[in-house]
Amino acid sequence: MAAVPQRQCEPGRPGRSIIRLLLGDRKRLRIAREGIQIVDDVGALAAASLGRASTRVLLLGSLVFTGSELLLAPVTTPWVAGTLLFVTGAGFTAWSASSNTSMQLAAPDHLRGRIIGLYFYAFNGTGPVGGILAGWLCAKGGTELAFAVGGIVGLAGTAVAAVRLLPKRGIRIPRMAELSRAD
Repeated sequence: MAAVPQRQCEPGRPGRSIIRLLLGDRKRLRIAREGIQIVDDVGALAAASLGRASTRVLLLGSLVFTGSELLLAPVTTPWVAGTLLFVTGAGFTAWSASSNTSMQLAAPDHLRGRIIGLYFYAFNGTGPVGGILAGWLCAKGGTELAFAVGGIVGLAGTAVAAVRLLPKRGIRIPRMAELSRAD
């Protein structure tokens, strides 16, 4: 296993990197990997138990994901960081499952595969750019800055989405299933 270059993520602040806190030894790394699997399983079961797409679950998942990411920025204690990473993962899973389901249900049958293909291309295709940006932020201010910027930008995006997606008084917004039946 390759060593994580700590200097790139914590300029002038040894011991404060979340990477060092969580991945400092093999036991912590194994626990982190098992925790990720548990979060994925719990999130998948929770999303499947809903049985339908929900704008509120999408927004709540996004709020939990990005809010806990912002809370994670200043953390220096391994168990607190691990707990917040668990919450972050649960929020991400709820958001991801809801957004994916919403798009599949809103798309006409003959375009569903193409729409999901574009969604995954946009979602995964921006990963390299995001990795470069996160690396630059880590180099400038450590993981604290990277998590803080990610959390702030995510919360701002969630606020914009909430304003656009949540129903206004007197205006009824149809559910995704109703939209797909109308086509």
